[in-house]
Amino acid sequence: MSQELKDAVKAWEEASHANASLGAADTEPDGVFQWCLRQAVQGEEVEVPNSASAWQLYTGMAGSAKAARELTKHLKRCIRIINKTPHGQFNEVREYLESYIWRC
Repeated sequence: MSQELKDAVKAWEEASHANASLGAADTEPDGVFQWCLRQAVQGEEVEVPNSASAWQLYTGMAGSAKAARELTKHLKRCIRIINKTPHGQFNEVREYLESYIWRC
């Protein structure tokens, strides 16, 4: 399994926790993240959230737009890694994500 994907997921989690005061560590943004990962691993087109409201952050708080951009950056990295995974390694990626994705 690609350590690169594990590292990218961990980076998203770290960004989420770093922006917890803006709601980024709540269940809603995590659900959005997991839903996007599920779509990507299933080969579906992913509508990547790029705003505080799309991530379901606290939109009335200063810094929420910046937090959304950071979450989006890390999600896009995860999607790129999933999409470039060689066919022979894809089952490992799918198994990893199936164990990680539990909200959707």
